[in-house]
Amino acid sequence: MIGTTGQAKCVMLSHRNLMFSACAIGRLLAIKECDSLMSFLPFAHVAEQLLAVYVPVVARCRIYFAESTAKLHRNMREIQPTLVFAPPELWRKIYLAIQVRASTQHSLTHPLVCRRSRSSHSWHSFSHPHS
Repeated sequence: MIGTTGQAKCVMLSHRNLMFSACAIGRLLAIKECDSLMSFLPFAHVAEQLLAVYVPVVARCRIYFAESTAKLHRNMREIQPTLVFAPPELWRKIYLAIQVRASTQHSLTHPLVCRRSRSSHSWHSFSHPHS
């Protein structure tokens, strides 16, 4: 069996472990009842199970499921989730779409998008030393 990062490890996780992780994620991301999460990855991915099943139960927030990956963009506009767990490729596509749209709009928009992107990247690098 092949996982997303190579050969599957087949690790057994206990309910206690999953609940501990869900509580830790909820606290780390400061998820509140008013937040909404959107799920679109397969539940075979343990991180998706945590964020789409366990975290909403612990944090009492809303969870929405995308109709399909083909309708993901439309679903994101409809739902306007406050949290989406996604692979880097999706974030790259979103970033490129924003850049294209900004470059075709007002001349001040593009530099603002680039500046915001750099500050977001700096925050991510600072906040997550292992990435």
